[in-house]
Amino acid sequence: MKKAQRKAHVRAVKAQQKAARKAAREQAAEQLEGAIPAAAKQTQEAPVQDEIFDRQAQCVSSTFTLAKLEVSDAKIEAMFLSDDRAREILSQAAETIQQVIDMASRALRRVDPDVLAEAIQVAEEPPTRDELGKVTQRPRRGTNPVITLVQVLMRAKNLLMRILAITNPVLVGEAKAKAKAAAKAYAAAA
Repeated sequence: MKKAQRKAHVRAVKAQQKAARKAAREQAAEQLEGAIPAAAKQTQEAPVQDEIFDRQAQCVSSTFTLAKLEVSDAKIEAMFLSDDRAREILSQAAETIQQVIDMASRALRRVDPDVLAEAIQVAEEPPTRDELGKVTQRPRRGTNPVITLVQVLMRAKNLLMRILAITNPVLVGEAKAKAKAAAKAYAAAA
């Protein structure tokens, strides 16, 4: 569902719920108006007291219906984040991912450059495919924490770029344009 459709849907649902709440309030007010004069006039007769209890029960039922409508409104509002709140959450996620990248980079600075180069090569090599086009599994080897750390860094970088493309589209667009211009200049020079 696109953003405009989602907003229109939320508006329609809210309008329906607002109309239902208004009708329930009016009904509750009518029931209260009918219950109070009857209770004031005839408080000593038992049948009248039963009527009063019935009317009070109806009022409570109406109030309960209003409460249920308010809860359903809150649930619907909770399902759809505002754009500002969504950007705030994405910003926090980007900061957390940046912290992961910083920690992994500090850890990789302690690794021998030859081992690091081999790990990067293993992490970046594309999967091999058989004659049917299916991805063949790489041969099993012992888990190398450097390769795992490089893979985590690569995934974190990709995820961070996706988040930044949403939160700061102008910044990411400029970076892509600069990268394309640099690639063209390099190709022209070669």
